[in-house]
Amino acid sequence: MSRRFINSVISSGMILLSFSGFTAHAYQVHADTSADQCVVDTQADSAISEFWKHLDTWTADARISAIDQQDPGLGELIRQWTPGQSAEEIQNRLNALGQNDNFGMLLDLRDGQNTSLSESDPQASAKTRYTEDEARKAADAIGDDPAADAEAKLSEMAARGTALDKTRLEQFQAHREEYNQAQQEFHDQLLQCADELKKSRPVPTWIWVVGGLAVLAILATAARAFVNSRRPSRHYR
Repeated sequence: MSRRFINSVISSGMILLSFSGFTAHAYQVHADTSADQCVVDTQADSAISEFWKHLDTWTADARISAIDQQDPGLGELIRQWTPGQSAEEIQNRLNALGQNDNFGMLLDLRDGQNTSLSESDPQASAKTRYTEDEARKAADAIGDDPAADAEAKLSEMAARGTALDKTRLEQFQAHREEYNQAQQEFHDQLLQCADELKKSRPVPTWIWVVGGLAVLAILATAARAFVNSRRPSRHYR
């Protein structure tokens, strides 16, 4: 394998790192009633992590198809390439297109190996536990159209990036409703967990005390009324 190809793979890794700052924040949530917290499981598959995997696939397919139109046969070479084969010819033909396409990047997307989004997600290390109030606030913060913020970030990347970045933006725009649905699932999980925490807490002692006093007062009033009703009226004395 040539030094040139190795450098191209390293370059693709740097591009991936630039994309890893993008927040893909929706995971499975469960209630830890013993700690009175909602716990975000960053390791479990979720609707949002599946969305990013699909977006990679859609992006790779669309870009490879576009490459094949510009250089007939090149797209098929990329799709059929297997480890052990020379990649230098493919990268040279990509370079000739003049659109900064990188075979290492396309290969990662083709094979579903672009894991930088989920592994480098700031939320995965910064916020994995929520109190009831925090969970409700986090759910509210998702908003009615979370895709708008994601689309804005992807647009910034496409404006200064490669043809692949532009293709990723186009594919996101084509599937933005699926992204919103995935975020809505996270929204619902947060609220469901918050409700579960609220229901799991024992009733405070003071409520029982106040309730007991109220019952005693009602019984005392009823007893007094009963006694008064048994007393003979003054008109009959």
